[in-house]
Amino acid sequence: MSLPELFKLAGWQSDDGDKSAKAVAEITDQQKLAKIAKEAPHWKARETAIGKLDERHQRLFADIVRNDPSENLRVEAMKKLDESHQALFATIVRGYNSSPLVQDTWSRQRIRMEAIRKMTDKALLADIGKNAKKRDERSEAITRLQAITADGVEDRDGGKNLYAGIAENLYQLLLTDIAKSDDRLSYDESEAAVKRLTDQTLLASVARKAKNSVARQEAIGKLDARWQEVFAEAAKNDESKYVRMAAIRKLDGQHQAALADVAKQNDDDDVSEAAIIKIADQTLLAGVAKNAINRKARWLAFEKLDERRHQALFADLALHDYYLERSFRFLETPGDDGSSVEPWEYYTADLGKAAVKKLTDPSLLAVVAKKAEHQDVREAAEKKLAELAQGARTE
Repeated sequence: MSLPELFKLAGWQSDDGDKSAKAVAEITDQQKLAKIAKEAPHWKARETAIGKLDERHQRLFADIVRNDPSENLRVEAMKKLDESHQALFATIVRGYNSSPLVQDTWSRQRIRMEAIRKMTDKALLADIGKNAKKRDERSEAITRLQAITADGVEDRDGGKNLYAGIAENLYQLLLTDIAKSDDRLSYDESEAAVKRLTDQTLLASVARKAKNSVARQEAIGKLDARWQEVFAEAAKNDESKYVRMAAIRKLDGQHQAALADVAKQNDDDDVSEAAIIKIADQTLLAGVAKNAINRKARWLAFEKLDERRHQALFADLALHDYYLERSFRFLETPGDDGSSVEPWEYYTADLGKAAVKKLTDPSLLAVVAKKAEHQDVREAAEKKLAELAQGARTE
């Protein structure tokens, strides 16, 4: 092997990436580095050369960005371009976002992100911030637009204040998109996005449609009192009890019917209690006491009823109210599986007996004493009748 060939194998022309890159690292001559950046056989040598070239080689960087088959080298060259290449930046970003056929890669995404970071065209940045396919690119364009309009002082081409407003609107839309994300890996990000949202209409949209329940809860908390319809909808229909409770807290006293619907249809004790606390309408409370699917809701509504107005309802509850309760009892000797309790079932009529205590109409008590479905209730009604009779004789 000849001496020149040996030098070739040991220097920047080597096919060994690490050896060639190491050789280039020792070169300082800019002209030679430019030659290596174009001609070295291994991409590592070319990458090292590009990194060592100074800013005077803009034409070479642009040529690599446009034409080089290596996406890694295009990324490195893009980093070295100055802001004078606005047309090239626009071509790179628009080329992907305007074509449904371009196959995307991680390196191409990096190239586009570098291009967006160097853009100064406010209209183009606004367009990318609104329409780019990738959320990260929309975010980067909005961030860039915010940066170049941050001082609020009009520039020579005009429209700086206008685009500052556009940037803020796009930012709010981006936050909304993030908040609604159905990607579970982005849940923390979606919650953070809601915290930064200020647009009330967009917050209402998040409250209704975000996949993340904490994002919905956060959005409801930030909505002002005008959004009663959103609160009522969430209180009745949201799958998360914490969102429902947040919505109930925001409902005002004029939405008694909505609160009653929540109390009747909810199977969660805490949600039902939160709704009933805010109900003052006696007719609606009576409906909850009679028809709620949640036992605790019926109790809480019953306790708020006016005794003088609801004698007929108390009689109805006393006649028909009892339910099957599943409880546990301790065993003297643990079972073979080591368990110390076993389930047992019994019927209880506590609400029915409580209704008897509120009954003061003797004729209704007499009906209950005769016809109540549960023996405990019949006995309680008989006792109450006897007490009333005793009181009447005493008088």
